Amino acid sequence: MFRFTDDIDDLEFLPENDFFAFRIKASCTVYGQTPGFYCWVSEKQAAVCAMDGHACLFAVEGADHTEISAFLRFMAFDSVLTSADTASRLSVKPIRTGSVMIYEGLKCDSKSFSSAPSNKGDFYDLYSLLGIGSGFDEWFAGLAFQINHGFADVRGIKIKGMAAATSSKLFIVNGHSLLSAVYVKNEYRGKGLAKAMVNELSDNGTFLLCDHDLTGFYGKLGYKALDNWTEVII
Repeated sequence: MFRFTDDIDDLEFLPENDFFAFRIKASCTVYGQTPGFYCWVSEKQAAVCAMDGHACLFAVEGADHTEISAFLRFMAFDSVLTSADTASRLSVKPIRTGSVMIYEGLKCDSKSFSSAPSNKGDFYDLYSLLGIGSGFDEWFAGLAFQINHGFADVRGIKIKGMAAATSSKLFIVNGHSLLSAVYVKNEYRGKGLAKAMVNELSDNGTFLLCDHDLTGFYGKLGYKALDNWTEVII
């Protein structure tokens, strides 16, 4: 039986090096009592956190997946992020899937073009690259919240005064983090900018989610495939 919790100690059963467990614990640390954020646990077998209708699920192999499915259907989340194995046990078809990777390499030798945005104007200029106003507003608001509370870091590259590339590291909590939104403008690709930003922001314990066809690129930068993620609608 799932129950609501706002006590981080209720999540102690979650394993350390599982991305979905990390995402739930980190979300509780970052968002805590923030309006619109919720977390539920079920008998030390499963945990769910949700914000703005989007949920993340962790479940042990022996959990009652029939109960989990019933809970998720009742809550009617817009989407649920979980492992491919868990999605399979729930008998749901993914709408998107990819690789979970974790950084275990050494910093590679590459010229770093990156520097943190020096003011709010630069910050918004860099993120205009991601198409603010066309589906990124919600994500961008979460990033801004995390930056303002010390849980995120942003890097950007400008060439001739114009934003050329950007990346960010989210959920910086207890030795783990999530590399996110690595993006280089089309005309500047192939020049090592993405490599420079990934190199600068990655530390042991940094996770990333990527499409399967990008595992080779990130593998060369010190990341190792750990799991498969999937997004489902239940």
